[in-house]
Amino acid sequence: MAILMEHLLNGSRRKIDVREIRRNERNFYADLNEDEEFGVLGLAEDIQQYGQKEDIEVYEDDSLDDGKKYTLLSGERRWKAMCYNLENGVGDGMINAIVTRKPETEIEEMNRIISGNHQRDKNESIRMEEVKIEEANWDQLVENGEKPAGKKRVWIGKRINLSERQVQTYLTRLKEMREVQENGATITVSGEEFTELAEPEPEGISSSDKENLKQLQKALSESTGRKVKISPKNFGITFYPYDLEDVFAVLNDLGFDEDGTWK
Repeated sequence: MAILMEHLLNGSRRKIDVREIRRNERNFYADLNEDEEFGVLGLAEDIQQYGQKEDIEVYEDDSLDDGKKYTLLSGERRWKAMCYNLENGVGDGMINAIVTRKPETEIEEMNRIISGNHQRDKNESIRMEEVKIEEANWDQLVENGEKPAGKKRVWIGKRINLSERQVQTYLTRLKEMREVQENGATITVSGEEFTELAEPEPEGISSSDKENLKQLQKALSESTGRKVKISPKNFGITFYPYDLEDVFAVLNDLGFDEDGTWK
């Protein structure tokens, strides 16, 4: 928190066109949050009604030759919501931002990304990634001859607001996962032991498939007038106005009778 406040106090507040801002590829929070799309759509509606409540944080960087001027450090969901509204003809695309200095190292940038997401709801995958990053930060400091005082798990816990025991649990899991990737190992999950052999990591969904799902999601949302979320694993529709009649209406739209039988 102190790191975040230091950068906010040293920055300047400006209104920036969302089209001048690029996503920070090091920001893992959105990638690991299964409800990110729903969160963006909900925030877009909230901004339409009440305006932008919190600033985003960016730094200037025009070295990438991509037509953008700023890189995000925090507030990706707010930025996405404002972009969504602009694409749908709502608002002028100008977003309130704190512009701070560019991070000097990758470690500093990751620290600032984590600091900027301290209030986010965090699932197990996100917590694991935070611990993994802070462990790498610790190792880098040790390699540079700048080893922090105290125990590694205590140092990490203070930085990401976890207890010593929680951090140690994640560190143990990370160690076991590395062993599996190298030569196979026995892993304990929820009290059950099983053995996995080292295998290549499965390939993720292709960029073209991601784009197809995104376009399908947008089309269904526009045609039904509802929030729609589609991912490789899930398909969800939000009901309005949250009553049984609307559930039946959605079932009918999808080709089902009121008892859930395919027509």
